[in-house]
Amino acid sequence: MVQYSKEFLQEYLSSEWLSDYNLVSDEGYTEEEIETLYQKAVAFELEKCDSKKKRIDLPATAYLKLDQYEKAYKKNAEKQLATAKPLADFLAASETEDVFGGWGFHDFRVLSIAKKGRELEIRLRDPYSIENPYVLLRLSGVVLLENEIPFQIQTYMDEDGLLISDFWWILEEAFRGENGKNELHLLIDHNGKPMKLALQYAAIEKA
Repeated sequence: MVQYSKEFLQEYLSSEWLSDYNLVSDEGYTEEEIETLYQKAVAFELEKCDSKKKRIDLPATAYLKLDQYEKAYKKNAEKQLATAKPLADFLAASETEDVFGGWGFHDFRVLSIAKKGRELEIRLRDPYSIENPYVLLRLSGVVLLENEIPFQIQTYMDEDGLLISDFWWILEEAFRGENGKNELHLLIDHNGKPMKLALQYAAIEKA
């Protein structure tokens, strides 16, 4: 079982579903359409067709079901946070200040995650640099502990002709686990949905 810090879990478990939706009548929707809309809302897949609208209409049955889902989620989140240790209680990995010092890669775009054997590479787009827009992280001795991030990430060009994606690096934590091995935990956002990646590693370098 991966042990995340309280600060990490606070970010990961802070999701809200109802804030983007308006409750409207079920009239005009089939049961299948209502269930599909609910499932897409839970998965953060509904997109705003009209950019001027601040909230998305959701039929009442799906909205109320989503309300119950959110309440159960938040109750479980409170239990997890109650037993989590603060990051200060963990021993930071020795090399992480050089790699993740300061803000780390907050707001960088994740362009790819590639694993071959026990090697893993993460390619990022630096939103603050035009001259050196890409960052590559190389990790060796990798063992995946938990992952919610797809390794096939769609990228596209921005107005400057540089690659971007809809996956945003939010934060990371790197420390020595209770078994004495280094662990790296990443929190990535995809269209409002938080995703986490946890792994053990022997060494990490930035290129």
